[in-house]
Amino acid sequence: MFFLQLIISYVIGMIPFGQIYAYILGAGNLRTQGSGNIGATNAYRVGGKLLGFLTLMSDIAKGFLPVFFFSHEWVPLFVVMGHIQFPFFTGGKGIATGLGVVFAINPWLGLSLSLIWILTLITFRISAVAGLVTFLSFPIIGYFFNMNVIMMSLISIIIVFAHRSNIIQMMRKNNEEDDEDELSATTT
Repeated sequence: MFFLQLIISYVIGMIPFGQIYAYILGAGNLRTQGSGNIGATNAYRVGGKLLGFLTLMSDIAKGFLPVFFFSHEWVPLFVVMGHIQFPFFTGGKGIATGLGVVFAINPWLGLSLSLIWILTLITFRISAVAGLVTFLSFPIIGYFFNMNVIMMSLISIIIVFAHRSNIIQMMRKNNEEDDEDELSATTT
């Protein structure tokens, strides 16, 4: 029975709501536009507020529902892996689905992580940075809520790995800015 819960959770996680809504709303294939990701951020960039909102809410719901209805403690990991489509990493990057998972585990934990996400987004104005900081905080804050730290750490690692292209891009941009600062300092 528990094995079936894990399989169902993984399959629910794999539902590409962003791509489905993009086709319905006439935005085309998200995988070939913007960042190429099917998550809410790229859906918003490519198709606007409605597409982004629908994708966000559906991805949160698909993280929340399996965890809420199933009893196996590893369901959260499997639904996030399904969304990211681990080990292939062809799905979303896991932030919205992970947030749904967290709210189903413990609403106070969900509110705490949402606050971290909001404050980080306001500070850095980069969605990927907000998501990464939030889910790097997940095991630490979850520990104080008596959650399964191993499972939370695995979710965090998978989400961070799913963001590897964002991390590389941010590091390159930062290095380019440092090079420009050095150049302007030597020419003045």
